[in-house]
Amino acid sequence: MWAEKRTSSGNSSLPFSGPWDVLTGSVIGSTGHPVVKVGTSDAIEVSSMEEYTRRTFENFQTACYEAETKVQGIHYQTFGKQLYLLDSVTKIPKPHSTDMWLEVLRSELDPEYVFSFKAVQTVISKVLSHQTYSRIFGLTGSVGGAAERDFLKTHYGAVVFQVPSFLDTCPDTRGKQRPTLQESEHILQSSEKAQIERVVQLAAEYSSRVPVLVLTANPRMRERMVAELRASTDVPEEYTSRPDHGIVEIKCDENGNDDLVRKVKLATKPVTTRRDGWRSTRWPIAVTTAEGGRGHDYRIMDAGVDKQGGLCVIITWIPDSLRDWTQFKGRTARQDNKGQYIVVLNMEKEMHEIDAGSLRGAKAEDIVNILMDAMTVKTAAQLSGFSQVIPKANLMQQLSVKFWQLVDGNALSKIQQRQWIHLCQIYRKMSEENIEEHWRAHVLPRTNEMRSTTSRSSVASWTSVVKRVEAPIARAFKCAHSQE
Repeated sequence: MWAEKRTSSGNSSLPFSGPWDVLTGSVIGSTGHPVVKVGTSDAIEVSSMEEYTRRTFENFQTACYEAETKVQGIHYQTFGKQLYLLDSVTKIPKPHSTDMWLEVLRSELDPEYVFSFKAVQTVISKVLSHQTYSRIFGLTGSVGGAAERDFLKTHYGAVVFQVPSFLDTCPDTRGKQRPTLQESEHILQSSEKAQIERVVQLAAEYSSRVPVLVLTANPRMRERMVAELRASTDVPEEYTSRPDHGIVEIKCDENGNDDLVRKVKLATKPVTTRRDGWRSTRWPIAVTTAEGGRGHDYRIMDAGVDKQGGLCVIITWIPDSLRDWTQFKGRTARQDNKGQYIVVLNMEKEMHEIDAGSLRGAKAEDIVNILMDAMTVKTAAQLSGFSQVIPKANLMQQLSVKFWQLVDGNALSKIQQRQWIHLCQIYRKMSEENIEEHWRAHVLPRTNEMRSTTSRSSVASWTSVVKRVEAPIARAFKCAHSQE
């Protein structure tokens, strides 16, 4: 309901450092220097005060030219001596948003207006869209385990049901293929070193037949796994001759999304190797973290790979949520292709959650299920903490609707609006009683204040929006409380 955008350049020699810089595009570069955008050109990171000042002045000139092209009622709206941006789609005023061309117009409207070169942008959402509906229907590939489903049912009245895969409903097809567990006899390894050695061995072996995707728990493990693969004698020399040739490190924590997409494509592109004068085709070994194991389409179009069991996913840890586990396995057996996965775990990391004796004699599938059950208990404990916040959030949502009704009637002063922003910042640390007390004492106008503002003009578009959503919101809250 409230968000603050704040950055700092970390360089005291540069002007306008500190809060979000409206003039220069609200971005700070990777080296700590501000990033500016002039007109429609690409953002440029600057490194000196002279360059920064020059580009700032150019940005100001651009804003002046832009101001001449803006149209009231389409780009902005005037209320008294105040100018507000209009949403480009709904045309609803955005009182807490700003732009340099708007600053120019404000200074022209009011000679005493202080031109703002930098500002902390505060965004207070008026009404969340899902609150205007009494029921929501959605489709997702994975909801989570029992803990997540119980949480959704308790607090949101969510009912979960299974929908068959599309391919299972198509006649004359083999239906949706499920990934099969391979190499189940060596799931548990005694240490991280033994785990990595086993993964390297399996990846080298399987890459002769199918693409391999190794999922690691963190960037440190990803980097170590890549280093061990490149140093291994089990991996062909051609794999280490140049970057991303045979061994593909997918860094999902990088800013370059284009490079990420390119590497996902490389992960399933065949690799040609030569040995003793003979050419042969092998497949890449891609290594990534959890982010690379969710949502990315490692597409396989080779019939030979399908005959060999499909893309092989090697999972090296048990995630906290069944939802992630489902996503990991979902990188293989996509569309109507076959798929396979291998689980190689480090006992030193996984066994602290459970009693080691419970795994003696257990089958591979049972070991995974036991560890997943332990994660479910951990997830339930984490969700219980959120359960304490949700009633407060529901109360804040109700107060948010009242807040905007008061804003619509011009019933709140600037100080009272700041008090609402402050309440949005601190409500998590307060009890529900204290939230309501703060609302009544600092935000809610007194009776005489309400009377003095009834004659003020209101914004017609805001009034119509509030009236349209007020009744459905009331029904939604009533339904939510009745279900609780």
